[in-house]
Amino acid sequence: MANRILFKPPERELERADVEFKVWIGDKLKGTLHVSKGTLVWRSPKKRDGGQRTWAELIEFMRESPVRGKP
Repeated sequence: MANRILFKPPERELERADVEFKVWIGDKLKGTLHVSKGTLVWRSPKKRDGGQRTWAELIEFMRESPVRGKP
């Protein structure tokens, strides 16, 4: 089962316009990640709202949960 990540780049410098990543596992859309200058928002395919995190929160999460494997 292959994962697919599709994105739509903004047509201008990233400020208020989000960069959007659609995340697919096999043929099923798992959700959309909206990346902005200030936050990250995950939206499932069936919900309009989602979990919002700041970049500082993401950095702290990544520091506490290192990924093991090849660099």
